[in-house]
Amino acid sequence: MIQLCAGPAELLLAFDGLQAHHEASLNDWCSNLPNTALWADPVEMTVSLTSQETSPRYRARFDAYIDFPDLRWHAASRQLAFTLPASLLRGSCWTMCLAQRHALLAGLVAASQGSDWRCFHAALAILPNGGSVLVIGHSGAGKSTLVRRLSPDVRGDEIVAIRSCAHGFEARGTAVPGELRCHDFSAHPLAAVVLPGHAKSPEVYLEPLSPSQAMSELLSATIRFQADALLDDFDWLDKLVRQVPVARLNWHLSGELPALPLQQFLARSLG
Repeated sequence: MIQLCAGPAELLLAFDGLQAHHEASLNDWCSNLPNTALWADPVEMTVSLTSQETSPRYRARFDAYIDFPDLRWHAASRQLAFTLPASLLRGSCWTMCLAQRHALLAGLVAASQGSDWRCFHAALAILPNGGSVLVIGHSGAGKSTLVRRLSPDVRGDEIVAIRSCAHGFEARGTAVPGELRCHDFSAHPLAAVVLPGHAKSPEVYLEPLSPSQAMSELLSATIRFQADALLDDFDWLDKLVRQVPVARLNWHLSGELPALPLQQFLARSLG
């Protein structure tokens, strides 16, 4: 059993069928994770590997919901069990295999069940004033590139946790690695949600999204176990789009840097 702080939640992970070098790499990863205040009680996980692709819909990357074969979640005991294809042991992300990364993701989503926080496929940047910017978009949209231009303080570009609280919303990075990894799990007020856009001119242009447009984009970025969780997510996101500005940030890689125009946009939104 491996114990780790995955960001807003503690996970107790038992991985059946894991090879020795993969287990060592996960232990090494866990030893370098920062400790932080938790948003939920621990989740106890049992992950098994199989040579059979038991679900034809299984995806290596996630879009609208998690599609783990044979997933069993017991809310009362906070126990999660599921099966992953052994083929995911061959891929790697930083020092962990893809099967381990998917296990961390499933554990975080399990921890958020019935709570006031959600997991997003997104990147997170921390602004100089301490606010945070969530960058969402489909794979290949340019989240990682944009988030590095917004701030030197980047909190990962794969899975971000957002919590609804009395004073608004706050965001924090997680242990799930992507192209970038998070070294600080502290929470920061959510100042904005942006989507990468590609401009032909060098000037940066921020285009506010309507509530319906923002809702559609955020629903696609929210990670859930099953599609029938959509209704709960809709109610939660409705509150978010009413309180947090959502905009498409159109910019050119060789043009104006997007950080200052974003800060000016946020100042106008608050005014």
